Amino acid sequence: MNTIRQIEEFILSGEYRHRLIVYRKILRDEIIIDLDVDSSALKDLLDCELIYKDNSSYKISSTIYEEHFSQDWLENLLLSNTVKEILNSLVSKTEGKTTSSEELLKILKEIIFSCPDITLNSSDTDLVRERVDKLVFNEVIDNWETKNEKAHKHLQQKSNAIAKDKKILEAYKKILNSSEKFVVNEVNTAQQKLLDLYLLIKTRDSSLIISNSIYENAFTSDWTNRKLSNLNKEKKRNKNLLNFLLFLLTIFVAYFVHKVIIPFVSQPNSETASEILKYDYQEHKARAIALRDGFKLKDDIENAKNEYLNQYPDTKSLFALSKVKNTTFLKSKLDGFEAPVRALDFNYTGDKIAVGGEKNRLTIYQLPEQYQDSDNYTPLPVKSIKSTVFSLDFHPNTNILAVAEGAK
Repeated sequence: MNTIRQIEEFILSGEYRHRLIVYRKILRDEIIIDLDVDSSALKDLLDCELIYKDNSSYKISSTIYEEHFSQDWLENLLLSNTVKEILNSLVSKTEGKTTSSEELLKILKEIIFSCPDITLNSSDTDLVRERVDKLVFNEVIDNWETKNEKAHKHLQQKSNAIAKDKKILEAYKKILNSSEKFVVNEVNTAQQKLLDLYLLIKTRDSSLIISNSIYENAFTSDWTNRKLSNLNKEKKRNKNLLNFLLFLLTIFVAYFVHKVIIPFVSQPNSETASEILKYDYQEHKARAIALRDGFKLKDDIENAKNEYLNQYPDTKSLFALSKVKNTTFLKSKLDGFEAPVRALDFNYTGDKIAVGGEKNRLTIYQLPEQYQDSDNYTPLPVKSIKSTVFSLDFHPNTNILAVAEGAK
């Protein structure tokens, strides 16, 4: 077995970076497919006995090797101090570390480790920064909303946490577009949410800043404007949908009231005097039936009508069914009206009925307060009418009668 020093000298001889990349995969128990790795680098690791092949996988030869050639050992070789400083500056604008910055730093290291061909060991710091910035842009920021790698999922998770809340988006946009330090005495709810998500950092001078340049380049002004526009459109769509649902509900309620409530309250079998008149006027006779509100056509009126017609089969007079002091009266032979009936109406107390029709006829009858055997009730005197009466209507609280007359 080779010593640790012999193995290390062998691994770090010549172009060693490819060997470290392959070894890192083995160290992390990743599945090694010969076609996917540098075959010469894999052969070197086998030749120096750092690893061995176990069936279809590769394993580290001993726990001693595994402890020495660790993840930290690898990072120190793969990442120069310059690169480490650049990565730290990318994930946080302050010296402190957060859960989010640690996660980002880990993602960026993964990206650099997965690109063995990139030259990052140059002594020119500006050149190294330029190469790292380009790599980060291509692998992390560019089209991050549509890609599906770990770095993109990290940004998408942050986006989903704030893009559905207008107040949080507006708070972020205000800080992003601020040309001066955004100093706050007391953090509001939206700003606190951004702090909790590590999108913002509160500095020692009580100002709020975007926590790192990656977030700043991913969640730009264009991004915030687009998300705010989407929220406004969604709000408008929801409002239109709500209005449409309210419209449907209004139609349903109106239909329900018309078909269920009103018929139930009004008693579907009841009819008004004008409806009864229309019912009987089809025969073009002077005979008519007057109905005070509250009687059922098929019961009270129909029975009364049949009784009346059986008793006076040839009459052209009127009869009235009225309710006075909760007593039902059948009034027959309301004298003095021989013309075809056009209109009739009870007064508000139910003891008077006005009858109008053709041949310039208008008559008001006084009905008794209690049942009397007499068949004839003399009409009250009224002002003469000069044309056909088409409509009558008593005042709801007095005995004032409105009359609509005109030529036939």
